[in-house]
Amino acid sequence: MELQDFATRELYSRLGFNQPVLSILDRQGETMQLMHEALDLTNFTVPPTAVEVADEQNRDQFRIGRHQIFSRLTTADDLEDAVNRIEAFFNVALGHLDPPHIDSINVRSCDIAPAESFEGLRDRMNESLINDFSGLKNAMSIASSDAGWVQEFDEGDISGRVQFGPMRSEELADLLQVPERTDDPPNMLFLLVNTNVITPNLSTADAVERWQSATERQRGIANRVGGWLKDRLA
Repeated sequence: MELQDFATRELYSRLGFNQPVLSILDRQGETMQLMHEALDLTNFTVPPTAVEVADEQNRDQFRIGRHQIFSRLTTADDLEDAVNRIEAFFNVALGHLDPPHIDSINVRSCDIAPAESFEGLRDRMNESLINDFSGLKNAMSIASSDAGWVQEFDEGDISGRVQFGPMRSEELADLLQVPERTDDPPNMLFLLVNTNVITPNLSTADAVERWQSATERQRGIANRVGGWLKDRLA
């Protein structure tokens, strides 16, 4: 099974506040102007407790709210570009709100590796990752049409989930809730890594640096799991 290198298709980051930031309720117009100048986007949504802006197809989203700030990118050219854009937005948002302490940092990514065929990848993963796949097939007494694996973890200050399996381009669009991209491969191995780091009493002055550390930690998990998958499927 020929499997190409992984590329990041989505990067999501969230900073959660330990107390509501009530000032957003009176500064929504000012916040919209700030976000427009920082992001050059105009597709605003203004719910009662936040300001959110996205591109025209809602592929990239940014939010400044009473309980959190977040950024979700699905159009970044590469991972470094995505990280730089999120960092710039977080600096602007934290400087604007001066919120209370940050109590959690969530970092999620979806990486994809193009594959020759969905069926070939599915069968190869079943055979490589399930010790007694023939026994499982006999127990099911019906052919497998899809497959997926989930591992959850919770240790110290970090918890999360690792999920991977074969995927088609239309399924990826549904997963990310965005339109299909013309450059998405028709068949792929997807790898979703979602981490949540607890950061009690983290000041806003230290928030971006801690987010960088959390992102490196998350990407370390994604890179190691991706490398293991490629070795097993080679």
